[in-house]
This record gives sequence, C-alpha cells and structure tokens, in this order.
Amino acid sequence: MFLLTRFVRKPLGAVAIGVLLTLLSVPMLMAGDPTCDGQTMRPGDVCEHSTKLGSKTRRNFEQEKESNKLGGYLALGLGSALILGGGTAFVLVRRRKAAAGVTASPVAATG
Repeated sequence: MFLLTRFVRKPLGAVAIGVLLTLLSVPMLMAGDPTCDGQTMRPGDVCEHSTKLGSKTRRNFEQEKESNKLGGYLALGLGSALILGGGTAFVLVRRRKAAAGVTASPVAATG
C-alpha cells in the first residue's frame, strides 16, 4: 500500500492509476446480469457474501446489479478525478520549473 501512495503522489502516477480505474469501470458499467461466485445470477437468486471477520451479507439479483453499477460509477469518478488532478499537477510543476529556470535534464558544469 505504501508503494501505491508514493506512486499516486507523482502526477503521472496519478494519471496512470486514473486511466487504469477508468478502463476498469467500463466493463463494470456495461455488464449484463450480475454474478455470484462465478455463476450468472437470475431474477429471484440471492447471493451471500462473507467478510474476513465472519459477517455475511445477502443480496438479491437487483441489489447485486445495483452494487456492480455503483462500483463502476465510483471507479469512473475516481479515475477521472485522478486523471484531471494528476494532469493539472503535472502541468503546474512543469510551469514552475520552467519559471525557475530548472530544466528537465541537468547539464554538466564545465570548468
């Protein structure tokens, strides 16, 4: 997790993760019927999810489909925010460096 947070702090890292999330959101939003343990659900089916702590959640077909759509919208929104934020930060950092006279590649001092 530490590596991921270090990666996101860099503007292009945030853009890369944003693109990945956006791409992952597409199949979530376009998916047809929801699945439960790899099996396609049909109206009337109930899926039971267990957490690591032992609690269980039961969702019917409609709830599972809605949950999948919500996850897709969240991934799309977060991905878009990371793309916009990372892109903006990248441009601002480049402008600040250019204004300060710092180049992207250091030049060896002659002497």
